[in-house]
Formats: sequence, structure tokens, C-alpha cells
Amino acid sequence: MTVLNQQDAPIAASKGTSDSSHWYSFTDGQWLPLYTPEKNYTLREARKDQAAGKVVVPSVTTIFKVLNKPQLTNWLMEQVAKAALTIPHSPDVSDDDWVDNVVATANNASKGAMDLGTRIHQAIEDCIAGRDYPADLAIYVVPVMAERAKREVRWSVTEACMGSTKYGYAGRCDDHSEEGMVIRDIKSRKSKGKKVPTYETDFAQVAAYGFARFGNDFFKQGSGEIWGISTSEPGLLTVTSKTGPELVADFQCFLALTTVWQHMNNFDPRVKQ
Repeated sequence: MTVLNQQDAPIAASKGTSDSSHWYSFTDGQWLPLYTPEKNYTLREARKDQAAGKVVVPSVTTIFKVLNKPQLTNWLMEQVAKAALTIPHSPDVSDDDWVDNVVATANNASKGAMDLGTRIHQAIEDCIAGRDYPADLAIYVVPVMAERAKREVRWSVTEACMGSTKYGYAGRCDDHSEEGMVIRDIKSRKSKGKKVPTYETDFAQVAAYGFARFGNDFFKQGSGEIWGISTSEPGLLTVTSKTGPELVADFQCFLALTTVWQHMNNFDPRVKQ
């Protein structure tokens, strides 16, 4: 495996779309994403496909959209305020045009943060698979690989699609090990002090993937880990974990959110058992 110099490799394209509403289908016994980097898949399309007899479900992160996220809201407000400080409001520019410019600048900052997160995820996935990755991302990748070695992670599966027809959700798990039933989710975000924080939905997401892959056994014998990678202090890695029994409450919260999402969108994707 070779670490590429930045000029030798293009920036990895984002796996997501401009809309965070992602959907999956359960076809021929496997979960498949219905969105691409170029095209979103909508609730309207989901209703149409469901009416045609297809099994389509929202992603875990789409379900989380029913929640207010104060950390994200505050961060976005900060980006708008910072943009306003850097963009002069000249007399020949209308208030509406100036506001549009400020918001666009703030959105670019948000996109930049998301793009960095996507690049970090891709670089880690490539390194685990023994593929080349950009040299400028080594500062984020090396601590992850060192921690994996310390924890004796010998084999794992990255970016696997998994879901539940019983509860009506799916998603793409960053990394998991069959041995020990371990679900790992990678979060790249700003650190606070000497720690990368975990947020309310982090372990709910891990619990959802754990049940999707291993069923109820996950809550008896498995575990979940949040691998927090600092984007404000490159090189800092914080791993926070919970046992299967500790994740039961997180899964119950996730199922409650799933019910709320289904009610608010008037769409129940669950396959009747």
C-alpha cells in the first residue's frame, strides 16, 4: 500500500448527495442504495416503488432528520456570522443579494467540512483494504490504523449496506467485524479539549446497524464503537464504546424516532411479518 502525494491523486468524490435523504431497496436478498452522487431518490419515488411492490426504506441518517440538532444548528449559525464579517455590504448591493452571498459563503464552508469528512472516510477504507490513499490524509489515517493494531482488529468489512425489513430502515456501516459482533462508526468532527465528542444519535446509529447485521444477539454479545477523528487537531483520535446490553436503550430510542419519521412522512416501509 502506497501513500500518494496530494498532487498525485484527485480528491475523492463525495459518496453523498446534496440532500441527506437517502433510501435503500431490499432486492434479491441484499440491500442496495437508491441514491447516487449525481441523483437523489425522493419520498415520491419511494411511494411509487412501494405501490409497485418493491421494498424501499429510508436510511438511518434520514430518520434522524426528525430531530433538532442544536450542535449542528449552532455551527451553521457561526458559519453565517463569520461569512457576514468577511463580506462587505456595499451601497450598490441590495440587502437580499448580500444575504444570499453570505448564506452561499457559509454553505461553501459547510460543504468543505463535509468533503473533508468524506475524504477521511475514503482514505481509511482504502488503507484498510491495502489501497493507495492521499498523503495529506495520513495524519488522520495513521492513528486509526495504529489503534486497530492495538485492538488486534485482524479483519473487518467496510461500507457494508445493511437494514431491517421488520422496522423499515437501512444504511451503510463504516466498519464491522463478524468476530465479536463489533460495529464501528467513524465520525470526523471538531474536538473539544483533548477529546472528540460523541453526540446523541451516534450510538443510536451503531445500535441500528448492530441489530440489522446480527439481530437480537448483538445486544447480548456484541459491542459498538464510535471512532472520533478530530478535524481541528489532526492526529487526535477518541474511541468511545458501549456493550451490547448498554446499547438496548439507544436502539429503543432509534425505534421511537423511526415511528415518528413514519408518522410525519405518512410512509410505513416495514414489511409485514
